[in-house]
Amino acid sequence: LYISLFNGILMEFGPRSIDLAHRALYRISNFYLSVGSKSVREAISLTIFHAISCCYPGFVNRSIQPSFFHHDQDPAVNDLAIRILKKSRDDNGSSRHCLKTAFRFIIVCFSYGDNIAFGSFILKIIVPVLNFGLLSSDAECCQSAMSAATSISWMTFPGSIINDLISSISQACNDSRSCRVRLQFLKMIRRLVPRHWYIVSDQTTESLFQVRQTLRFRRPHSPDPQLI
Repeated sequence: LYISLFNGILMEFGPRSIDLAHRALYRISNFYLSVGSKSVREAISLTIFHAISCCYPGFVNRSIQPSFFHHDQDPAVNDLAIRILKKSRDDNGSSRHCLKTAFRFIIVCFSYGDNIAFGSFILKIIVPVLNFGLLSSDAECCQSAMSAATSISWMTFPGSIINDLISSISQACNDSRSCRVRLQFLKMIRRLVPRHWYIVSDQTTESLFQVRQTLRFRRPHSPDPQLI
């Protein structure tokens, strides 16, 4: 009953429903506390995506619970990542505003530091969403992406994901045709590697070497390979 009411709230009232949904979510959490949390995670996933789609950062900034992301293999959590990526790919005004909210959401996720098992969710979302933002034709959206990238690159990561994260950033750097985007990813790598050098694997080192080799044959005004 609570879940049906909750879904009806989001469908009926649009952006203004977020605060009401938040209160309903509190009731759902209490109701399911002794039964299990799958339904709660589905409700949280739906609400987060609705808040991001409606460009409503208030809910995103104050209501993310770390325990939600400990279930990174849960379909509700993976579905949230897929929905955000799909929404971000559309190059229109609505998606650009959605991206700005998504960056706030990403920063909130990372602010939990080692207390959260990031898992596959973060790896699925972080590099692609930053890529969309940095390549955006919207100057404000691009600036938001750069701010998010800068914030993330100074944070301490759990050892379980640092190698995958650096490899993903390296691959994005190699694939990007934009010098500006490549430079931003290089800055992230430059900050991340010294902070986590003791757990960087041989495979990650190889990825960084490939970035360097690619930049040796750079076009004019491309990032300096000495950055890495």
